[in-house]
Amino acid sequence: MLDASGGVPGMGEEGGEQETVRPWSTREIRYLREHAGDGAREIAKALGRSTDAVKWQARRCGISLRQRWMCPKCGRTTFKPLNRANGWCAECTKESHVADLREQASAMREEAARAKRNDRERQRCYSAKSRAKKVSK
Repeated sequence: MLDASGGVPGMGEEGGEQETVRPWSTREIRYLREHAGDGAREIAKALGRSTDAVKWQARRCGISLRQRWMCPKCGRTTFKPLNRANGWCAECTKESHVADLREQASAMREEAARAKRNDRERQRCYSAKSRAKKVSK
């Protein structure tokens, strides 16, 4: 549909020249699909188009421009930002915490067993000392 001046509606004349709508090439659409997680601003800068044009074309092609992150540990793509401390996704971070807790629990069990052995040995020594005193009396 053309407006009264023969151009695309909403595209007025600026500086005596009429704005033209540049069609999207297959290379640009492929770039849009491959870099959708980078955000509209970055894609617009790379393709030399406006941010609105990128958003409109993404919506038209059914492409989400939501930012994504890839976990370096598991390779999963996630919409949630990676952990600042270790740079991993939430799942890998949880697995790491669980592994740390297991190690700590194991160390505590070993320490408790060692303390119990020491207590038994100390009690054995006290009993032997007590028996020796009774015999010497």
